Amino acid sequence: MKLFIKSTMPIMAVLIIAIQLKAQIPDSLGLKSLNCSHCLCQKDISPLSTMISHVHPKGKWMFAYRAMTMHMEGNYLQGKRISETKLFDNYLMGAEHMNMQMHMIMIMVGLSDKFTIMSMLNFNYSNMSMIMPENESGHTHNNDESHSHNHHMKSTGLGDTKIYALYSLINNSRHDLIGSLGLSIPSGSIKKEGHKSLYPLRMPYMMQLGSGSFEVLPSLSYLYKINKWNLGAQINYIIRANDNVLTYRLGNELSVNSWAAYLITDWLSTSIKAEYLYIGTIKGKDNSLFELAEPAANSKNYGGNLLNIHYGVNFFIKQHRLSIELAIPITQHWQGIQMHRKLFGYFGWQIMF
Repeated sequence: MKLFIKSTMPIMAVLIIAIQLKAQIPDSLGLKSLNCSHCLCQKDISPLSTMISHVHPKGKWMFAYRAMTMHMEGNYLQGKRISETKLFDNYLMGAEHMNMQMHMIMIMVGLSDKFTIMSMLNFNYSNMSMIMPENESGHTHNNDESHSHNHHMKSTGLGDTKIYALYSLINNSRHDLIGSLGLSIPSGSIKKEGHKSLYPLRMPYMMQLGSGSFEVLPSLSYLYKINKWNLGAQINYIIRANDNVLTYRLGNELSVNSWAAYLITDWLSTSIKAEYLYIGTIKGKDNSLFELAEPAANSKNYGGNLLNIHYGVNFFIKQHRLSIELAIPITQHWQGIQMHRKLFGYFGWQIMF
């Protein structure tokens, strides 16, 4: 609750200042409200990973597909990589590397010139390569550093479903301020099982497809437009509202990001973005998981923070936008033993109609 209050204080401050600014802008300056057909929707040059960057005019629709991939590698404790031998002093096995993918279908529609509804359906895929001592996999060797690398843990399926309401608080030739509130519905499974020859049977938290909890998703986005530049900042919060049916709750998440985007030509733009992400620890635990099986099965090995730098490009072809974005972690600090994030990749396509 303290973290929530602290994180919402900047939002309230920006809202109060923005409302005061709006009241003070005289009509004689010509800063009249612009709907998105004149500005952001048709040529939104914001970074692809920025989910909320405009609203639609009444009756306008947008369909979008976005894909995100993340690569994780190596086991770290307090910022230092630990050896396999040290890992096996406390756990039966561990992860060597992991790839996660999320494919998202998004639909937006303007109910009025200021009010937009957005819904997102996710499809998730995770693949974790496991390592274990050879004597645990049916072999006997005297070399403790020799391990089997043949086991892969995979999960795939529908993720959680999200619905957002977006409202334009300010929309003129220079400034845009958008407030939004979302709800995440726990449609993703939290009971995916692994290979039956391994213990535990149920896969760990990070391999599940959803959180199992209803989530409240407040967000505030500010954009400043000048000539061919688009400067922006955004704050997002994920509040897990309840324990799931397995008696645990994933940690709340706070993300703060800021970006600068530039329209190079009518068909090409580029952007750079800094993103800070804080992830809270898991409350409770899945009692079916054996915590000493692997670090990912231990609820204490979750939570932390990281800072990413993103670089992206957008291509515009009539009503279409194609986008590519890469992100590299600059700093990261995790609770307990966790894998380090190495690289994030984003691809997207959207069409207005």
